[in-house]
Amino acid sequence: MGGSVDAMNSFLNSMGRDLWVVPKMDNLFTIVMVQKITVLDNGSRKLEEQGYYNNRYCEQQMEMMVNGRRRFRKKIDGI
Repeated sequence: MGGSVDAMNSFLNSMGRDLWVVPKMDNLFTIVMVQKITVLDNGSRKLEEQGYYNNRYCEQQMEMMVNGRRRFRKKIDGI
């Protein structure tokens, strides 16, 4: 599932779409949420300002889950 979601996010970003696909997998179910990347990243920045990510994720997880998504968002914003 992870590779498919990554591919979908890359595709949406290359098309200039303000969308981000977020999976949630469990033993009983799988949910795929589709959100605006701008809204998701704005919320993420507020959480970061409040210290939410401090000691929550290792550097690799932070790179994958937050910083990587921010780079995609910058492409949408044309930065």
